[in-house]
Amino acid sequence: TLGVADAWLLDLASGEETRLTHDTTKLSGITWHPGGERLVFSSNRAGGVYGLWEIGADGGALRRWSVLPEAEFPRFAREREVLVFEQWQSAVALRAYDVASGTETALPASTRWDFWPALSPDGEWLAFVSDRSGAAELWLSRADGREPRRLTQMQGPFVQQPAWARDGRALLFAAPLDGQFDAFRIDVASGRLERLTHSAEDERFPGPASDGEGIVFSRRTGNGWVALERDGTGRETVLVEDAFRLVSDSGGRWHYFSHADRDGLWRRPAAGGEPQRVAAGLRPVDAGSWQLARGHVIFVERIDPDAPKLVWLDAETLEETHRLPLAPFYYRAGLTVSSDGRQLIYGVLESEESDLFLYADGTL
Repeated sequence: TLGVADAWLLDLASGEETRLTHDTTKLSGITWHPGGERLVFSSNRAGGVYGLWEIGADGGALRRWSVLPEAEFPRFAREREVLVFEQWQSAVALRAYDVASGTETALPASTRWDFWPALSPDGEWLAFVSDRSGAAELWLSRADGREPRRLTQMQGPFVQQPAWARDGRALLFAAPLDGQFDAFRIDVASGRLERLTHSAEDERFPGPASDGEGIVFSRRTGNGWVALERDGTGRETVLVEDAFRLVSDSGGRWHYFSHADRDGLWRRPAAGGEPQRVAAGLRPVDAGSWQLARGHVIFVERIDPDAPKLVWLDAETLEETHRLPLAPFYYRAGLTVSSDGRQLIYGVLESEESDLFLYADGTL
């Protein structure tokens, strides 16, 4: 599951596996201490910020190293207490594109990641995910990025894929609170958080059902992913057997969906029938980067990996009406389109760099 890991020990002679940590948060590198009795690993278990932690090979209490925050991928020398680790610094920022004029504007950015944008139905508000507070949390601002405020305090679990309720009063999103992704709803005004799913499997991409009352979401199964709808009573109905992300159009005519493991954007009538391929150029890596807006299907086409394009298709004819080069578009940053189709907000990788640090004899 994305962003969920723990440290385990495998005895090569017996094949016995021992779980050393029970954090179900991110783990970014692990190394043996030269003495062979301890392990040092990188984790964001403390409020979402990466740091180095130590644990005995037989488990026991964890001890935090006060070396340097944001330390990842540690590696000890074989016979000396000398440690090398990486420190990554990167920033993803949001940009707004006006479809009519073709002009692009940078939204106010933090020095960290601002991604997964979602414009409210009335176009006044922007929800997005940011790790500016340490962990990836859900934030809310004006549509132009002003007046940001944090909505969630997950403190580590990787918040993803916010989607607005059709009345604009709440946001739906996914987060791995207990080691697997579940669907959540948060009231924008009060901040009241409600957990919507409790199964032992991952549930991703929650969104409003076409009637505005229930929700649609995808659940991992032994055979892949299945798209479901849950009504107000909690009753679940399978919409599409093989779908990683599903969005129903506002008129309730079509279910649009993409796959986790193969190219293409598809749709099938809500009343039942055979699936129809809408576009071939959507890659699985861009599963979160397509939208429906004002009679159009809008998706990222990545035929050339280094030159992605955003394509508008007429929902009735499936003919292309607009194309925008997205050279700096970052696949994990997501995109959103206003309900009138006039504004696009998407994430770009502004910077990414890393340094190596050496820690020996108590000196960095």
